[in-house]
Amino acid sequence: MDREFCEAQTGLTFTSDLAAARSCVAAAGAWSPHPLLDLGSLPQWLRAKLEEGSVAPLLRYLTRAGSSDRLSPLFDASSAAGTGEQKSAHPGGTLGLFLSTAGPDTELPGGRGLTWGVARGLLLEHARLVREQQERRGPRTTETWDTAAEAAWRARWRDAPLPDGDGPDDESPLVSVVMPVRNRAGVVEVALASLAEQTLERWELVVVDDGSTDDTVAVLEAWAARDPRIRVVQQEWGGVCAARNTALAAARSPYVAFLDSDNTWRRDFLRLAVGAMHGQGLRAAYAGMALRDAEDSERVVHRAFRGSRDALMVVNHVDLNVLVVERELALEVGGFDVALRRWVDHDFALKLAREVELELLPFLAVDYDDSRAVADRITTSESDAWQYVVLGQHWVDWEGVRREVGSRVAGRVSVVIPTWNDSAMTLRAVETVLRNTPGVDVEVVVLDNGSGSDIAMTLGAGLLGDSRLRLVRLPRNLNFAIGCNVGFARSTGEHVLFLNNDTEPRPGWWEPLVGHLADDRVLGVQPLLLYPDDTIQTAGTVFPVDHAIPCHYLVGHPLEDALRITDPHFRAVTAAALLMRASDVAELRGFDPIFVNGAEDVDLCLRAAELRDGHFVVETASRITHHEGKTAGRMTQVMENRVHLLGRWRGRLPLADRQRWTEAGFAIAHIGGEDVPLPRPKPLIVRPPAAPMDDGSPALRWGLKIAAPGGEKGDLWGDVHFARSLARSLAARGQDPVLFRHGAHHVAATRMDDVVLGIRGLDPIRPIPGKVNAVWVISHPDDVSAEELLDFELVYAASASWAAEMSRRTGRLVQPLLQATDTALRPARSVPLGDGSRPLFVGNTHARRPRQIVLDAVAAGVPVEVHGPGWDGVLPDGHLRSPYVANDVLLTLYRTHGLVLADHWGDMATHGFLANRLFDAVAAGARVICDDVPGVDELDGAVQVYRTPEELALLCSPEGRSRWPAEDELAAISDRVAAAHSFDARAAQLLDDASAIWTSRQG
Repeated sequence: MDREFCEAQTGLTFTSDLAAARSCVAAAGAWSPHPLLDLGSLPQWLRAKLEEGSVAPLLRYLTRAGSSDRLSPLFDASSAAGTGEQKSAHPGGTLGLFLSTAGPDTELPGGRGLTWGVARGLLLEHARLVREQQERRGPRTTETWDTAAEAAWRARWRDAPLPDGDGPDDESPLVSVVMPVRNRAGVVEVALASLAEQTLERWELVVVDDGSTDDTVAVLEAWAARDPRIRVVQQEWGGVCAARNTALAAARSPYVAFLDSDNTWRRDFLRLAVGAMHGQGLRAAYAGMALRDAEDSERVVHRAFRGSRDALMVVNHVDLNVLVVERELALEVGGFDVALRRWVDHDFALKLAREVELELLPFLAVDYDDSRAVADRITTSESDAWQYVVLGQHWVDWEGVRREVGSRVAGRVSVVIPTWNDSAMTLRAVETVLRNTPGVDVEVVVLDNGSGSDIAMTLGAGLLGDSRLRLVRLPRNLNFAIGCNVGFARSTGEHVLFLNNDTEPRPGWWEPLVGHLADDRVLGVQPLLLYPDDTIQTAGTVFPVDHAIPCHYLVGHPLEDALRITDPHFRAVTAAALLMRASDVAELRGFDPIFVNGAEDVDLCLRAAELRDGHFVVETASRITHHEGKTAGRMTQVMENRVHLLGRWRGRLPLADRQRWTEAGFAIAHIGGEDVPLPRPKPLIVRPPAAPMDDGSPALRWGLKIAAPGGEKGDLWGDVHFARSLARSLAARGQDPVLFRHGAHHVAATRMDDVVLGIRGLDPIRPIPGKVNAVWVISHPDDVSAEELLDFELVYAASASWAAEMSRRTGRLVQPLLQATDTALRPARSVPLGDGSRPLFVGNTHARRPRQIVLDAVAAGVPVEVHGPGWDGVLPDGHLRSPYVANDVLLTLYRTHGLVLADHWGDMATHGFLANRLFDAVAAGARVICDDVPGVDELDGAVQVYRTPEELALLCSPEGRSRWPAEDELAAISDRVAAAHSFDARAAQLLDDASAIWTSRQG
C-alpha cells in the first residue's frame, strides 16, 4: 500500500495506510493501491473480482501466479531477485519481497533501467495529472440550486454603485446589448420586451439584421421608433459572427452584453452584473442559467459552473446570453471568428479567458428553453462537430508551430500515435515501431485522448524509461484530428508519421517509406496497410466515380495484387499511416477537426495538393498490419463527415481513376451504393480472363492457401517461405499466384482465382466449386482424413509411402510430390564449404516441440550452433547464436557450416514426410544428419540418420565423415537435388496437371 499514490489518484487525504486500503477496497478496482501494481496488467478475471469488491483473490494472486507474472509494464516479477519459495512466502508475493529491501536507487526488475525512486515520482506526477483532468470533465450543470445563497448575493449587489453613478442626470448608456437576428419576426419581440423591462435603464441595443427575408426588419424598426435606445443595422447575410462584429464596432458603452433573438433575461440581470463587475474590478463575468425543457416542464437544471480556462479547454460553461464584458476587451481579442458556424460563444470565452479570469456571478439571469425541438436554432441546425473546430484552434498555436518548424531536428521522424481507452494495442504499436526502426532517430509521441484513469495509468507506466517516448494527455476525447494535431505540435522531428494505435509496422518498413520525401513533388507517403490475415486493408485512396466520395483501393485482396501497381502516385491516402514533412503539416494547420474520426485524411490530402503541386505515394515495400475497427467509436460520424467533405469539395473532387484497377489486372463491372443519404460508391471488381501464353497454354490465377497467420510473426513461418518460393516459380511460367493466409481462405477475392492450391499444413483446406481444386499435403499427415481429400481434383503428398496409402484408402490417385528447395537462394560454389566442425541447427523450440536432436547433440558434447526463438534458458552457454535467420541467407549459412542437423514432427517421421530443410541443405552442398525417417534414400546418401546420442556424436566427428559420399559425389548429389527437387520442378508439374483440367473444361 502506497498511501501517497492513493492520494494522488483520488485527491483524498488518508490518515493511515489502513484508511487508504479500506478506501481502495471500497473503490472496487477503480484505482490501484501501489504504483507497481498496474490494474491493466492484471488478468481479466482478477479485475472482475476487484470490481465486485473482493480483494482476497488479489492477495492470493500476488503470492502464487503473480509471483512470476508482469504486474506492471515496469515490474516483471519473474525477473525480480529471490527464489520462488521466498517470493511465495512473502505476504505481498514478489512485489512485497522487492519493496521490503528496495531503496530509491534500486533498479526495477523489467523496468527498462528505471530506479524505484524515479519511477515512483513520475507515476505520482502522472496520477495527479490524470485525476485533475478527470475532475475537469465533471458536469457543468446541477439539478439543485442554493436559493438562499443567491438571495444573499443579490442583496449585496442590488444597489451597488455603478461606474459613473446612477443619478437622474447620468443618461449615457453603460451597456451596449448586441443582438444578431435573421428571419425571427415571430420571436424577437419577446427578447426585446425582456430588455425593455431591465431595471438598469442605461443600455443601448445594437441589433443587426443579417439579411432577413421576412418581416424582421419591420418589427425592429417599429420598436426603434418607440425607443431611441434601439439602433437597427442592416447588412447582407454574413453569418451570426459577422453580425455580432458589426454590432461590436457600433457599440458605444463601456460594457457589452449579448442577447440572442430567442432568449430573455430576468429583469435585474444588467443591474446586478454591471454593479458586481464594477465593484470587483472585473473585465468579464458571466451569470448562471436555468435550463428548461418544454417537453418536460418539471425538470430544471442549472448551469452556473465556476471554472478556469483549463475547464473551458474541456467543454464550454459560459453562455453568451449571460456574459458581460468590457467593450475594449471584446475588441482586443478580435471579436467573433466569422469562420465559425456554431460554438462561437465557446471560442469567444476561450479568447477572453486567455487575457483575463472569467468570474462567475452566482445568480440566475436567464430562463432558457433547452429543447432540441427548436429547429431553426444554430444549436440544432448546425453540426456538433463545430465544438472540435473551436477546441482545436485553442489546443494548438498554429502560428507558433509554423514559426518554430525550422528548428525541428533534421533527419528525425516523429511518430504520432493518438489513442483512446486502449493500452494493449497502443503499447504494442510503440514496441513494434521502436523494434522495427533500428538505427533511425525516431521519437514516438503517444497522444492519450482522455482515456479512463486505469488505461491512462497503464499508458503512463508503459511509456516511462525510454527517452524516445513522450506521452501527451488531453483531458477528454477530442477525436483523431485534434489528437494528431496536438501530438504533432509537441513533436520535434523534421518528418512526422501519423500512425493509428491499432497498427504494427513490420521489419523493413521505414527505409522504403522515407526515401520518397527526397522528391519535393511527393507530398506524403503511405505504406501498404494489411489486415491481420494479410489481405489488403488499403493500397491507397481512389475515386471510382467523378466528383464522388472515394474508397480504399484493393480492400480484401491478397498482398500480391498491390505489387502490380505500376503508378504509385495517388491523389489521396489514408492517415492510418501517413508520413509527411513537418513543414507541410504546419502550413496546412494539420487535420481539420470538423471531421470526426473519418475523412480528415482525404481533406488533408486535397488541401495539400492545393498548397503546392505534387502527389502522394503508396509504397508497397513498406508494410504495416492494421487491426482496423478495433477502436470503439471510430465510425459513428460517417454520414456527417461525408456531408462536410462534399460540402467543402463538391465540384472539385478528382475525376474517376478507374485505370487503377486495370493496372492491377482487374476491371470495374458495375458501381453499387449504400442505402444511406450520401452513399459511398462500391465498385464491383472482376478479373478479365488473361490472354493465353505464347505456347497457347493458359495463364491462370493461383490462390495458394497456407496455415501461417498474417503479420510479422506469420512472416517467420516456413509455410510462408515455401509458398513464396512456389509462387515465384509459377510466376516465372506466366502464372498469377497469390497467397491467402490463415483466416483469409474464403475472403471475397478468392472468387477471382482459377486454381485453388491448398498447401496443407495445420489448416484444413476447403475446395471452391468451379475452380481447379488441388491440395498438396506437406506436413501433419495425421490431421488429414481420407474424406478431406475426396473433393479435390488433384491431390499431392510430400511422402511417397503416405501417397500410396491414401490412394488405397480413398480409391483415387494421390500423387507423391516431395518438398523442394528454392534454387534462387542457392549459394554459388565459390562460397566456401564448411568442414562440419560446428554443426548447425536452425529452428524454434517450445513445450510441444523440444527438438530432441539438439538436446542429444548437447548431451553428447557436440559443439552445435543453434539459431531460432525459444532457446533462451534451454541451452548451455555457447550454443545459441541468434533468435532468427533470414530466409534469403539460410542456404548460405548451411553451406558455410557444412553440416546441418534436422528433425521432423513425429507423424511426419512416421509417414516419411521429408522436411524442406533436407532439400535446402543438400542443395546448398552441406551434409545433413536427421532423425529416423523413411525415404531419406531419395537424397542419395547426403542425409544420414542417427538413432542414439552416441551415433549422433560419431556422425558429427571427423571419423563420422566417412559415412557420407566423397566430396565430388556430394557436389553432384547437390546438383541433382537442386534440379529434381526444385520449386521450378514442382511448379512445372502442378502447372501441367492444372492446365490439363482447365483446358478440358473450356471445351
